[in-house]
Amino acid sequence: METQEVQLKQEAIELKQEVGSLVVKTQEQYNTAATLLLKVQERKKQINAWFDPLIKTAHAAHKALTERKNETVAPAVEAESKIKYEMQNYIMEQDRIQAEAQRKLDEEAARKQKELEEKARIAAEQGKDNKAEKLLEKAEATVAPIVAPSVQTTTRTEAGVTSIKRHTEVTITNPDVLIQQIAKGIVPSTVVEISESKLVKWIDAAGIKTVPGLAIRFNVPGLAGRNK
Repeated sequence: METQEVQLKQEAIELKQEVGSLVVKTQEQYNTAATLLLKVQERKKQINAWFDPLIKTAHAAHKALTERKNETVAPAVEAESKIKYEMQNYIMEQDRIQAEAQRKLDEEAARKQKELEEKARIAAEQGKDNKAEKLLEKAEATVAPIVAPSVQTTTRTEAGVTSIKRHTEVTITNPDVLIQQIAKGIVPSTVVEISESKLVKWIDAAGIKTVPGLAIRFNVPGLAGRNK
């Protein structure tokens, strides 16, 4: 088996070397190139014929093992999803409680600050400049305390360690609006991938001749060969 593979590889290398100095400038050279093209395609056919059955067998074995693995691990995957769902819901609820507590503290601090500023204004109107200045300083120093998170970032148990990793989620709600934002330069064009092959299918099917931003070439020669 390995001997056949080595032979096929060697023949392919020899073909590559033979083609290395190929130059097509005349009809005769074009005919020579066509002969070499058919020879190369025949060699590819032989290599594929050798490897494809092996790949098919390996693929079937891989598919069967993957299905067995997925079937075996499915209950564990479902259990993991359930646990993460409950834990994430708990985290989000605690985040909500923390945000609400912080909002109330911020509002209370803002109320006290406004109250002190009003007292400072009255003191200034009464000519009590020192008192007004102290009240303003106190107002500026009035800030709400930061509510500490109630959920630990890292949890250590006898089984190991779990940690909270915050990330950003994005859902495209209106592709047309997003494209407009890209066109305006608000969103960089690097966030999208444009398929040239799909553009070609669309252009050919719709009979499009020109599109701003595209350089379209028609009747580009492509070579195909058929061995006898």
